[in-house]
Amino acid sequence: MTDLAAELAAFARAEVAGREDLWRTERFPDDLWQAFARAGLLGLGLEARWGGRAMEPAALLAAAEALVRYGGNIGVATTWQAHLLQARFLVQRHANEDQAAAILPRLAAGETTTAVAISEPGAGAHPKKLSTRARRDGEDWILDGEKAYVTNGPLAGIFIVLAVSAEEAGRKRFSAFLVPRKSAGLSLVGDGGVDWLHPAGHCGLRLDGVRVPGGALLGIEGTAYDAIGRPLRDHEDLLGLGARFGGMAAEIDALADAGGEAEALGRLTIALEALRALAHLALDADAEAAGRLLLDIRRRMAEFQREVNDLLNAGDIDLTAPRTALVRDLTKLGGVAGYVQKLRLQRIGEGLRRA
Repeated sequence: MTDLAAELAAFARAEVAGREDLWRTERFPDDLWQAFARAGLLGLGLEARWGGRAMEPAALLAAAEALVRYGGNIGVATTWQAHLLQARFLVQRHANEDQAAAILPRLAAGETTTAVAISEPGAGAHPKKLSTRARRDGEDWILDGEKAYVTNGPLAGIFIVLAVSAEEAGRKRFSAFLVPRKSAGLSLVGDGGVDWLHPAGHCGLRLDGVRVPGGALLGIEGTAYDAIGRPLRDHEDLLGLGARFGGMAAEIDALADAGGEAEALGRLTIALEALRALAHLALDADAEAAGRLLLDIRRRMAEFQREVNDLLNAGDIDLTAPRTALVRDLTKLGGVAGYVQKLRLQRIGEGLRRA
C-alpha cells in the first residue's frame, strides 16, 4: 500500500466507516467535507503555490480504492474525486492566472468546490443535441438553458457551464464559463432521479439570462467541447476506477465475512488483480489506447459484478444495509454511459470493416 493509500485508509476508518447512515444521506455532510480539508486531502494534484500537493494519477487511484474499501461508501469517493478532477484537470489546466489565484486556493482549503454542467435533459452530453446558449452583451456573456445530472451540484459554489457560443457551417462551437452559485437567474432544480450514490449529490441547473463577465470564460473561446467535454469522460472513467476497485474489494471482504464459497472468492480476487493491472496500463498509455483499455475494463467489471450478484442471489448471504447499498451502487454504475461505450465499440468495428 502506498503512503497516500495508507493515509486514506486511516482517514476512511476514522471519518467514514462509522457513519452507517451515509448510504441514505442526501446531502454530503459538512463536517465530513471539513475533515477532508483538515487532512489536506482536497488539494491533491494541485501545485504547491495553490495550497496543493502534487500527486501522480496512480497514487490517486490507489488512494480512492483505500477510501472506499475501508470506508464502505462509494458516494463519498465520488464527491471527493469529482472535486480533485475538476480542480486539477479543468481549473488548473485551463484557467488564466487571475482565475487560478481566485479559485484554486479556495478549492484546496475546502472553502468551496466546483461542478461541471454539460449534460442536458433529453440530450445527455451529445454535442449535436446540446442547446444551452451563451451570447455576448458588450463585454459580458448571457447564458440561457438547462443542465442535468450535475454531480456535486448541491455542494458547489462555482459551476463550470458548457454552452454554445457560436455556430460555423452548421457546427456548434462551445465555450466554458465559471458561474458563481449566487448568480442572478441561476437556479438549482431536481436531481433527475439519481436516488443512489449517497451522499454524493446531483442536481439540474436552470439558466435564465445569467450574466457573467468576460473574465468568466474558462479556456479558449469556442474550444470547450474538445478541450473539456470530450476528454472529461475518459478522465472521469479512468480516475474513477480506484473507487470502483475499492467497492469491489469491499464486496469480496463482505462475501468472505459471510462465509462465501472459497473458489468464487479466489476467482473474484484474481479478476480484481487483473483489472488493477489493466488500469495501470491505461494510465501510461496514450489517449486512444487508454480509451480502448477502458472499454475492456468496463466489460470485465460488469462480469465481476454479475458474478457478485449471482452469488448473493443464490446463497444464504445477508449483508448489512450499507453493504447492500454499496452493491446496488456498483451495479448501477456499470450501466452509466453504456450508450457511449456501445458507440465507441461500433466505431472500432466499422473501422475494421472499412479496412
